[in-house]
Amino acid sequence: MQPPLRILLSPSRHAAVRWSERLAARAPWLQALAARIGPYLARARDALAFAVSRAQAVRLSQVAGSLTFTTLLSLVPLLAVALAVFSAFPLFAEYRLALEQMLLKSLLPAQVSNTILRYLNEFAAKATRLTAFGLAFLVLAALAMVLTVDRVLNDIFQVRERRPLAQRVLIYWALLTLGPLVGGASLAATAHVANLFGGTLRTLPRGVLDLAPLVIGGAALAALYVFVPNRSVRWPDALVGGFVASAAGELLKAGFTAFIARGTYQSIYGAFAALPVFLVWLYLSWWATLFGAAITATLPALRSARFADQGRVGNRFLTAVALLTALLEARTSSEGGRLTAVELAAAVRAPREEVESLLLELEALEYVARLDGRHAGYWMLSCDPTRATLQALYERLVIDPANSLLLANPRLQALLRDGSAWLRRPLLHLLQTDL
Repeated sequence: MQPPLRILLSPSRHAAVRWSERLAARAPWLQALAARIGPYLARARDALAFAVSRAQAVRLSQVAGSLTFTTLLSLVPLLAVALAVFSAFPLFAEYRLALEQMLLKSLLPAQVSNTILRYLNEFAAKATRLTAFGLAFLVLAALAMVLTVDRVLNDIFQVRERRPLAQRVLIYWALLTLGPLVGGASLAATAHVANLFGGTLRTLPRGVLDLAPLVIGGAALAALYVFVPNRSVRWPDALVGGFVASAAGELLKAGFTAFIARGTYQSIYGAFAALPVFLVWLYLSWWATLFGAAITATLPALRSARFADQGRVGNRFLTAVALLTALLEARTSSEGGRLTAVELAAAVRAPREEVESLLLELEALEYVARLDGRHAGYWMLSCDPTRATLQALYERLVIDPANSLLLANPRLQALLRDGSAWLRRPLLHLLQTDL
């Protein structure tokens, strides 16, 4: 005979059950509402847990700190390159002024922006008078930062195959040289349009004008998330991540400006105060930028019907088995058993980056093969399904038979051997008949 429910419950739990029963009896609509929105709340909770786990996986705080150090070393070379470009084209002096004003008003807190920009300009002007060896060092230092950003963003988006180094260097060197001109020209054009329609703009509510940095920053970060990773990133996802990062940056800027206004840091650091303030601001800026990138990379997985499975034990093994099943079923289709990673991701309802990672695991175990030539980008089953089993995949993703604890326990070995007879059955019979 089973004990009554009240004996199994703790006093506090029992009181909570009685309270919920009384509330449901007096207000049945609350119980109906809870039953209706309960699944949505559970899905929202799973989505939040998944997003937090992805943010922890990319180690935002550590990466932002690394980029802060890299930026501090590379900022002067970057400005030196920009100054060299503007010096080579004296007609573009107006563009340089517009770019500096944008940096003053949008990127840095007003209390320290003038001091920091003055020092950076002085350092960069001195750097342009270096020898050929010194200029080569400047070029390498400037490229080091953008290549670091390239590596970090590709890691966040879980890109497996990077662009060739020569291609990356050419692309980012073109951005370093042409970027200041294009940015300055667009800002100068915006200022010119604002002067022409100054009366009209002054009639707009101030809140509308204050949104300009948010909109410009969100669009710029969205472009960064789309073009830098060597992966197809949807513009809607990039815009969501870009505007979240831009909004986070504006909030951090407001809080940081309020902190600086108190003047506490000056009493501690004195004339040296600009440097630590600048370092903290660089760290916060990079944290917001990477946070937006993590959100952009997470959104495709959140659209998957199985995103809650990402943190569940055994999900990689089950997803790999589902991939083998999809490729096995595709052998009878008109495509000749060939499927792309996108098609496989849709078939198993999993993020593309996870599917690509598992396909590489399956390729290493000789279950599947990636095609080249006319069918480049396609995958197909390469093993003989009448002979291949899941034993190797199980040992790769679930339990390694070489584990010392397993080797030291013969009874456990016997239990696993007796209970895993299905692993030794051929794929054709196991996946097409039983599943």
